[in-house]
Amino acid sequence: ATGFTPLALETFLHAELRERVSGANVRVSSGRFGDLPGNLERAAAARPDGVAVVIEWSDIDPRLGLRGRGTLTTAEASVELLASAEATLTRLQRRISALAEVAPVALALPTLALPPYFLDPANVLGATRLKLQAVLANFAAAVGALPRVRVAALDPAADGRDIASELHAGFPYKREHASRVAAALAAALWPAAPRKGLITDLDDTLWRGILGEVGVDGVGWSLEHGSQVHMLYQQVLANLMASGVLVAVATKNDPALVQEAFKRADFVV
Repeated sequence: ATGFTPLALETFLHAELRERVSGANVRVSSGRFGDLPGNLERAAAARPDGVAVVIEWSDIDPRLGLRGRGTLTTAEASVELLASAEATLTRLQRRISALAEVAPVALALPTLALPPYFLDPANVLGATRLKLQAVLANFAAAVGALPRVRVAALDPAADGRDIASELHAGFPYKREHASRVAAALAAALWPAAPRKGLITDLDDTLWRGILGEVGVDGVGWSLEHGSQVHMLYQQVLANLMASGVLVAVATKNDPALVQEAFKRADFVV
């Protein structure tokens, strides 16, 4: 579901899903050009196995794309633009919420740069662009909290736009960028099975030092002792454990000594 002609993006998405869904007969279909809200509604009616949704700035307001027309250089136009963007994203949020009740949704937020229509000094983000990003962030937080909606992890790409393709064919991405977006959408739509467990070493891994040589009080994992990296590792393990991953230990240390180290008050895991 896009507002532009997906072309290579659809091809790459099909290939990515074929690799992830082994043995399945994968079919990918797209909607109508310039009608992202309608495409979301039609997708819900089709009851697919999943929907990849790609939003670009031109879907939020046509003036934010290269094919749109309209001035953005006056204060009145900026106020109207922000109101229009917020209203559009509110409508999209309702459509995505309804769609997620039918099928899992992977969502890609705008990855292309805003067009150079704003009168900001060089290397400065002006108020209008910052407010647009804030409106988008609020939308992303709202839809990302919906059950069965996953927001793909994609950073904006300064070199992702193909201007000629966008103007002549309605497809705004370079092939490399389309491949990157498709891979992120496929991973969000059909994620790999989570790992059930992790086995870790202790000495110079979970903590700094050799437990059998320096004792319980000699091992460390703090910034003060130059071993903050081990603290960060412990925090990662604690997060994995909180999500249900089983963490085990493989060590040649004396088990009784290990248990004493685990009882230290500053131990994170």
